[in-house]
Amino acid sequence: MDNLTHSLVGLFLARAGLNRLAPDATAAMILAANLPDADIVAGVGGAPAYLEWHRGWTHSLPCSLLVAAAAVILVRVVTRKNEKWAGAIFAAWIAVLSHILLDLTNDYGVRIWAPFSQQWFHWDTTFVIDPWIWAGLLIAFFAPMLGDLISSEIGKHRRAYPGRAWAITGLLFLLVYDGARAVLHQRAIAVMDARLYGGTPPVVTAAFATPLRPWMWDGLVETADTAYLYELNLADQFDPGAGKTFHRWDPRDAPGDALAALRTDHAFRVLIDFSQYPLWRVIADANNARYTLTDLRFGDPVARTFSCSARLTGEHTVADERCNFSFASNYSSQPR
Repeated sequence: MDNLTHSLVGLFLARAGLNRLAPDATAAMILAANLPDADIVAGVGGAPAYLEWHRGWTHSLPCSLLVAAAAVILVRVVTRKNEKWAGAIFAAWIAVLSHILLDLTNDYGVRIWAPFSQQWFHWDTTFVIDPWIWAGLLIAFFAPMLGDLISSEIGKHRRAYPGRAWAITGLLFLLVYDGARAVLHQRAIAVMDARLYGGTPPVVTAAFATPLRPWMWDGLVETADTAYLYELNLADQFDPGAGKTFHRWDPRDAPGDALAALRTDHAFRVLIDFSQYPLWRVIADANNARYTLTDLRFGDPVARTFSCSARLTGEHTVADERCNFSFASNYSSQPR
């Protein structure tokens, strides 16, 4: 999720009662709720390095306590306080876990067992930036300020724990909203599972959240040899024939070990490891073949977004590699 959402959730968890565990618990929790995203510095090494390292060990359960401790240490360096370490670290740990849980809800996913396993986990229920979550959390953030302003005008005393009720309300809103989105996600999957595609049942179905309209999903269906992409509207009838159709190809069908050869290229290897719904295509000629991989969660095979393409020579050497790890169709025609 975005860092505004992470920050507000960290703040609300503190206001809900965890701020009583240590004098600087609120600051530590807001920082801890964002600190897993410190791995964004990997982007300095380019898009492949970012994909390789983002949402890895800083987002994992085995390392979560270390990230929480780092947040507390950073706050203590600034505040120069040295008390209730256990309470502060526990509160910060809850904030780190909230970050991991929120990131699990979108389709990018999290490697929650890194560094011991690089397996991705993702629930695909919310978009990475959700305006409805922003609206609910921001109302819960500003409401107590308005209440305090009104109270000061009429001469009432300031509350001992300002914003606690609204913080709990904001957290409950988030739980209910995410739960409702999970129900809609299962509905989208069920709608696609109940159809035939080219006369055959689906092997894989997936639905990815879109912003603004919770009833709209990006649908994906895979059969043995075909992938279908849909704009799925749960408020309307689903037409299995209305999607974009792409022939699926297995790189293991290529002569030699094409997959192993492509993995020798860093960018290609990163995309192979990152892709959860890969679409492979190959164009062969007399001398060599061009292999293209697209991650269908984010990429469009036609626009060549979130794709890598390379030629394998007769000696299975990678040549003329081109990658586009963005959501825009700016696929480079220049070899790297």
